[in-house]
Amino acid sequence: MCLVFARLGLFAFGGPAAHIAMMEDELVTKRKWLTKMDFMDLLGFTNLIPVLNTGSKRKAPHHLPFPAVMRGSF
Repeated sequence: MCLVFARLGLFAFGGPAAHIAMMEDELVTKRKWLTKMDFMDLLGFTNLIPVLNTGSKRKAPHHLPFPAVMRGSF
């Protein structure tokens, strides 16, 4: 799984919509690791995370250490 996302991260270009389309093609169509419904559910879940998804307009506070941002204790 790490190799799949490393390849997508290294060779993909475009905005979040392009990356989501490439992930869907790779994970749902080619490898059949997820169903389309599971992929859409997980994508919807990531939109609930306020800072860490790529479509978010908010930026993580840079004055805090990374573990504090991950815990959400800012």
